[in-house]
Amino acid sequence: MIPAGKVYLKFAVPENTQDVLLTLWEYVNKYGIPRSIYTDKYSVYKAEGKLTDSGRAMKELNIETIYANSPQAKIKKKLFMQDLKTVYSTPTEKAALISLDKLEEAWAKQYSLAIKTWRNNWTHASTFFKYPHEIRRIIYTTNAVEAVHRQFIKSNKIKKYFSK
Repeated sequence: MIPAGKVYLKFAVPENTQDVLLTLWEYVNKYGIPRSIYTDKYSVYKAEGKLTDSGRAMKELNIETIYANSPQAKIKKKLFMQDLKTVYSTPTEKAALISLDKLEEAWAKQYSLAIKTWRNNWTHASTFFKYPHEIRRIIYTTNAVEAVHRQFIKSNKIKKYFSK
């Protein structure tokens, strides 16, 4: 489990230096200096290998910047997915609900939408537990196989366009 702190979220149509610094200012005034900031936009913090104004501000304030495709973000997602797997790989629906409660306890602050989706669609998802474990395993691993297959087809299409 990743320790949870205060979460402050603000959507801005353009993610630019002005919006980032304004959001940081709002957060600092309300809660103090954060330990880290999670962002989708790398270029707001670094350009041409150098820190931008936002990047320098984060460095001066000793705030860790976690980019969406960074190793830190990937680790959090991987840990969440491992815990989520305990929900759908349990032997019974009752055990799955207990696992879902534990998942929510551990990850609700970071992945509330995913957990809410499972809760709101539980009547449909619970049908899954009527199948024997062997069949369920095929069902939940098939999506991964299909994703790899889609990527393979996609990469081959790109090669067709650029090959001689």
